[in-house]
Amino acid sequence: MPSTAAVADRLNRIVGEFAGIVPGESRCRPDESSVLAELSFDDSPAGMAARLTLEHILRRGASPRAIVRDRGLRLSLDARDAQRFARALGYAGTECLAPERPLRELGAVPLPTLLSHVLIAFERDYGDAGAEVPTLPVWSNVLRVLGAEALTDRELGARAVLAKRVVRVVLRDLARLGWLEPGGAGSRAFRLTDPAKTLEAAARRRLAEVENAWRHRHGSSVIESLRGALAGMVATHDLEWPWYLTGYGPSDPSLTGGCYLPADPGPPRVPGRGTEWPVVPRDTSVPATGLPLSALLSRVLAAFTIDYEEEHLGPLSAASVFLAQVPEDAISLARARSICDVVGTGKSAPERHLCVVVEPGGPRDGSRMVYLTPKARRIRDSYPAVVMEIEARWRERFGADVLDALRGALETLDGGTAPGTPDYPDTRAWLHPASMKARGALGRVAPDGQPVHLAWHSGQSRPTDQ
Repeated sequence: MPSTAAVADRLNRIVGEFAGIVPGESRCRPDESSVLAELSFDDSPAGMAARLTLEHILRRGASPRAIVRDRGLRLSLDARDAQRFARALGYAGTECLAPERPLRELGAVPLPTLLSHVLIAFERDYGDAGAEVPTLPVWSNVLRVLGAEALTDRELGARAVLAKRVVRVVLRDLARLGWLEPGGAGSRAFRLTDPAKTLEAAARRRLAEVENAWRHRHGSSVIESLRGALAGMVATHDLEWPWYLTGYGPSDPSLTGGCYLPADPGPPRVPGRGTEWPVVPRDTSVPATGLPLSALLSRVLAAFTIDYEEEHLGPLSAASVFLAQVPEDAISLARARSICDVVGTGKSAPERHLCVVVEPGGPRDGSRMVYLTPKARRIRDSYPAVVMEIEARWRERFGADVLDALRGALETLDGGTAPGTPDYPDTRAWLHPASMKARGALGRVAPDGQPVHLAWHSGQSRPTDQ
C-alpha cells in the first residue's frame, strides 16, 4: 500500500485540477497513519457538483471522520480509506481521460448518429411485422447463429461475438421459453427447438421484406449505394462483430468491456477489452455483400465506436445520447430521466460511474438537480471534435467517394426516421431485467411462471409498467 505521504500527494494533484474545488483553500496532508483533507468549494454549479461528488464517494465506500463546514469539508481518513477516496475522486475527475479537445461546433449530423438512426429505423420496421417474429437482436445474435446446429456456450459466444456474461443470460432465458433444448443425452450443447426454428425462418423472411420495402420507399439506388459503402468498409475489418450491436453485459453498455486487457495494434488490430470478450478474426470466406442491411449497419457502427473509445474520452453511447443533450452543467432529474437512466438513488450507471451526482431528496422529486462531474463535462465538450477527427481519418482510409456515398445515403434515409429517434442504440435493452415490459414474440411468461426479458426492441419508446 502506498504511504500516506504518497496518497496525500496524489490527492493534492487531483484536488488541484478538480473543477469546483478552490485550490488555494484546499489541501491534503499526511498525519502519522492517516490523511487529513480540508476542501473548499466555490459557489458555481461546478462547486455544487464537487461537493455532491465527495459526499457520494464517502457514502458509498470510505468511513472517515468528516466535519461539514459552511463551504467545504474537513476529512480524516485512515491509509486504506484515503487510497480508496483518491481512486474514486480521480475517477470522477479527468486523470483517467485524454486531454480535452478544443471546443468545436458540429458542422453536420455525426456519422455514428446517422448510422444509429438508420439502424434503429430498420429495427422498428422489422418489429412492426404483422406475423410473430423474434426481436432483431435475438435473431441476429442467437437464433441465426444456432440455426440447425448444436453449440456449447463457448462456441455460441465465439460465433456471435458475445461476452460470456451475455451468453449466460440469453441461454437461461431462451431455455426457459422453450426455444432451446440439449443437443443430446449428456451434452453440454444447446440447439433450437422446432418452434424456435420456425421463428428463425420467419425472421429471415421479415428481413428481406423490410429491405424490399425500403427499396420501394427510398429508391433502389439509395439502398445499393448504402450497401456498397457499408460492405466495402466491413470487408476491411480485422475482427468479427455482433450482427446487432451488443454491450459487454446487462449492466455494461460498452462493446468490449473496457481496457483491462490492453489493445494490440496487430494485425489483427484488437481493441482494449475485458477478459470475457472474445477476439474473433473476421471470416474472409463470407462476403460482406451478403450480410443483411442491419448487420452491415451494426458492424460499421461498432467500428466507429471502437475508434472513438480508443481516444480515451469516454463511451460514445454516453456522449451522444446523454451528455450531448445537456448544454448546461446541471439539469433537473425529470429531464435527465427522460434522456437516460439516471434515477437519483446513486445506483444507476451514470451515478455509479460518477458521471453525474444528484441532489439529495425524495425519489419522486423530479425537481432535484443533476450535476455533471468534471469527467462528464470533459467527455461532453470533447465529443464534437473527436467524432469529426475520426470521420476525417475514415475519409482518408476508405476514400472520399466512399464516405460521400455513405453520408448521402444515410442522410436520405435519416430524413424519414421518427422524431426523437435515439442517437445511439441501447446495447443492453434486450438483456435487461423483467422490469422492462417485454414486447413481441419474446414477450411471454415462461413455463415456470417467471417473466422473460429479452424482448424490448432497442430504439423503441421505453415500455412503461401497467
